[in-house]
Amino acid sequence: MATKSFKIMEGFFESVEDLEFKVKLQHSLNNKKPFQNFKRLVDNSYYRQDWFDFKKKTLERYVEKQINNWLLVNKHEPFDFSGE
Repeated sequence: MATKSFKIMEGFFESVEDLEFKVKLQHSLNNKKPFQNFKRLVDNSYYRQDWFDFKKKTLERYVEKQINNWLLVNKHEPFDFSGE
């Protein structure tokens, strides 16, 4: 799960448009203790809620994909999670 968590952090880094904050995120990810440094940086920033929203949405998509893969393997129709 650490690899998945790191990829989520990288995805958030890629989505940030504020270049100054993006440089700080990149630095936190490329140095020792990236999880600790990333968390400290985000928790003390304007982007804290953006991080939580991004992480939640990313994990929801991951779970939806896993469920639909299981359904397909077991010969069931995929589920539409969009609610439409």
